[in-house]
Amino acid sequence: MKFAKILCLSFYLLLNDLVRKVYQEQGKLGTENILTECVVSNQSLYFAFSKGERVRFTKNDYNPKRNFTNGEQGTITQVLQQGDDIRFTVKLDSGRTVSFYQSDYSDEQGRLQLVQAYACTVYSSQGATVDGDTFVLYTTAMDRAASYVAGSRHKDKCHWFVNGQELDAQSGQADKGQTPDIETRLKTLARCMSINKHKAMASEYIAEQTAQQEVSQQITNDNELAA
Repeated sequence: MKFAKILCLSFYLLLNDLVRKVYQEQGKLGTENILTECVVSNQSLYFAFSKGERVRFTKNDYNPKRNFTNGEQGTITQVLQQGDDIRFTVKLDSGRTVSFYQSDYSDEQGRLQLVQAYACTVYSSQGATVDGDTFVLYTTAMDRAASYVAGSRHKDKCHWFVNGQELDAQSGQADKGQTPDIETRLKTLARCMSINKHKAMASEYIAEQTAQQEVSQQITNDNELAA
């Protein structure tokens, strides 16, 4: 079975909620909505879980009965509230089906090491492969490394969603009151995606700044010719 995923720098919790709401309206998710405190990277989050939920494990667990790997994903086939505990049955994408209690897969504070998996940050997707399509919510804060990671997680297709007004602001067209055009937007997008925010040496920084100035000058010249 193919699964899709949204990749972004921020707002992934909001995107998770929006996707989940649509799935429930379409009847693809159950209505159990069992809410519990979860944890990822030591950050407390609250998620509701139902049958059909796409989930991601956030901690390695070498217990032979579970044997979870951080980042592994699956689909909940059953979730039951049992007193103060919650029992999950999850079919992993690898094909294995496992059952466990929250109390057995929690940190020292009792926070479940499981999260919803409809959307995630680009950072947390590193090393992962999505067996299906990915949908990238791009912002100009995504440099070369982040753009590469976001654009290489898919097995099928990668769909990019870009804010044209953000690109216009980067190119200077918005400030000059010029009518946005697709060619300038694409050049600006290419420039933003090529920026390396992790310079190792001063010479690399100088070379990159020179290249960016050349691109900016070319955009200016093109705009003047078009005017």
